[in-house]
Formats: sequence, structure tokens, C-alpha cells
Amino acid sequence: MEQMMAWWLEREPRERWVLGVGAALLLLVLISEGIVSPLAERHHRAERALQAAQEAQGKMAGLVAEYRALQARNPQGAGAAQSGSPLSRVEAAGRNVGIGDRISRIKPIKIGDSERVSVQVEQIAFKDAIRFMAAIESGGSGDRIERMSIKERYREPGMCDLRLEVGG
Repeated sequence: MEQMMAWWLEREPRERWVLGVGAALLLLVLISEGIVSPLAERHHRAERALQAAQEAQGKMAGLVAEYRALQARNPQGAGAAQSGSPLSRVEAAGRNVGIGDRISRIKPIKIGDSERVSVQVEQIAFKDAIRFMAAIESGGSGDRIERMSIKERYREPGMCDLRLEVGG
């Protein structure tokens, strides 16, 4: 420390002034690039993520309203009851909505006396997922969605993977 102080005192006042201003500018650049810029970038990323989440929430709210409207039109399956096994009814609902080719897996599940169907649909639009679920529940056979999982496909906006467990 003493060596630095001796070196500093050996400098002319004008030299000390130039070195001091240079050190202050260097400190400002380090603070700006090391603290302020990363914080600003994180802030911008957070704003973009928030905006995307708000847009997705708005779309989902619209789909929920559409689902409820479809349910209200046929609350207890007031139309003609569909016959056949739960598996065939779920397949028929998929075909009727136009997503029959997107059903990647469907299998019956027997739990005691009740029959259920596990179905997985991949790469469908959110809107089609809602229409498919409404078709299942309003088909007139008393089928109900017991479990549901919707996974957003982040690289394909507006698309999702859907897993359902349907019971009668």
C-alpha cells in the first residue's frame, strides 16, 4: 500500500487528475456493464415472459368459456345416447371433432365394475382439445372426464398434448 501511495505522490497533479478521471470512468463502465445491463436484460425477459403468460391466460379463458357454452347446450347429454363401449364412444368423439388421427394411444381400464378409458392425443390445437372434451361429456352416454392433463407444446404455439381418463 505504501508503494502505491509513493507512486501516486510521485505523479504530477495533472497526471493524478487524468488518472483519477480515467479510474472513475472505468468504474462507471464496470458498474454499467456488470450490474445495470444484466439487470435491464433480465427485466426485459421477465416483461416478455409476463406478456406471453397473459396472452396464454386470455386464450385459455376464451376456451373455458367456449367449453362451458358447449356444456350448457347439452348439459347431461340430452341428445340421443350413444351406445357401445366407452372406448368406441371416445374414438367416435375424436372422429366427430376431427382429431381421430391425432389419438396416439387409447386403452380401456377396468376398475372394479366400472370401465374407464385412458386416451392420449398429441399435437392438437387447444381449441380442438376443448371441443374434444366437450364432445366426450355431452355425448349422451354419461361419460365424464375423471382426470385430465394438458401440456403446452412450447415450440408450437397454440398446440398441446392431451391426456384424459374417461369414466362412465
